[in-house]
Amino acid sequence: MWIGRGDTASNGTSEVQALGAIDSGRLGGTTASLIGDYQVLRENENLATRARASVGSFFSNFDGLNRQNRIRYDTPTFFGFKVGGGLTDKMGYDAALKYDGKIGGTSIEGAVGWCHARGSQGAGSGTCFGNGSGTITAQTQYNGSVSVLTPIGLGGTFSGGYVQRALSGAGHTNINSTGYNIQPAIFYTMKATELGNTTLEYAFQYCESCSTSFKDSEGIGHSLMLMQQVDSIGGDYFVTFRYFDLDTGIAGDDLENLWFIGAGFRQRF
Repeated sequence: MWIGRGDTASNGTSEVQALGAIDSGRLGGTTASLIGDYQVLRENENLATRARASVGSFFSNFDGLNRQNRIRYDTPTFFGFKVGGGLTDKMGYDAALKYDGKIGGTSIEGAVGWCHARGSQGAGSGTCFGNGSGTITAQTQYNGSVSVLTPIGLGGTFSGGYVQRALSGAGHTNINSTGYNIQPAIFYTMKATELGNTTLEYAFQYCESCSTSFKDSEGIGHSLMLMQQVDSIGGDYFVTFRYFDLDTGIAGDDLENLWFIGAGFRQRF
């Protein structure tokens, strides 16, 4: 039993990873996580630049109720399975089923989540809440993910989510009442040097009507990442290439051929 500020039962159910090092290069669970706050600029008819949207606004993995003030209960683990559920002080509630185990030497992690929240985004954080304008009065989400790692170092993950939005008033013409996300990925890890494991991962993401600012938006993302672990100092170091096509749902206003190259690290002390 948990009481107070912390993870809700559904938080993280879209982000399970059988190979934990990949989280260092994801930093949020989606292909857009590293550059989600970057603003895409457009030119209007007067050739003046203006902010169109952030890259991350077109993507979401619908990962539950996030961290809230909550009352949460988790069952003991039975044969690798665990069930949890809870209530938040933001008029929300959720439930989750999780699995962590091995079958024939293959590590398997999986989770499915469900959440429902009333109120606007200003009443709480997490994808289960609305957009803060009062046009979304409630949301219900279904989501999950599964990840496998074989003994030879080959593995893969899949994440998906679906949202139903309750709309109210005249200000929701740019908001679609449903949206969904899929994100498959494949990776290979090996100990090529004495430094530690080297991991290569490719991930794809498709998100339709994930944005509450653009009714029929589509986000397509590709991610290629090379990760090197250095065991002696506890560090994960990576380089990554990301490519995006964004369809705002407005004729003639698509945002194509957005690409990003970057590097980063996570250091443990």
